[in-house]
Amino acid sequence: MLLPRGSTVAKSRPGAARAGRGVSLRVAPCYASNRLHPTTPVTAQPDLDAILADASRPQQDRDADAGRHPKEVIAFFGVERGDNVADLLTGGGYWTRILVPLVAPAGRVYAGNNPFFDEYFKEAFDALLAEPAFANVVPIDGAVDRVALPAEASLDAVIMVNA
Repeated sequence: MLLPRGSTVAKSRPGAARAGRGVSLRVAPCYASNRLHPTTPVTAQPDLDAILADASRPQQDRDADAGRHPKEVIAFFGVERGDNVADLLTGGGYWTRILVPLVAPAGRVYAGNNPFFDEYFKEAFDALLAEPAFANVVPIDGAVDRVALPAEASLDAVIMVNA
């Protein structure tokens, strides 16, 4: 799930989750489809095609693109260079691998897993963080209701996909 720029958040609403340090996220389903905004063309940033085609992305991730629609998701939520983005329940890092080069060099990606996801993805996520291209990822592993999101800066988007 991504929360677009300007989303309002509230702890008291159904589905709201406490994100830590005074930050609350309203959890709501989102669909990466132009059907939600039929007048908005689905276009990708010029370098997104290169990011998706990059041979350094695992083949498994590139194969998953057809079902995950990364171009449409990024275009729908307007993630761009310089943005600060959180990737919650990162898994092995599918979205982190796309977001890091997309928001670079001025943007930052905060990514991590909860203890349950760590049981399945810790090795893959740690390997991702060990790659030099992902040295600027800020790890935020922890329980979902206590994620260490940045207290000093706002986030332009939050993605949380359980796929």
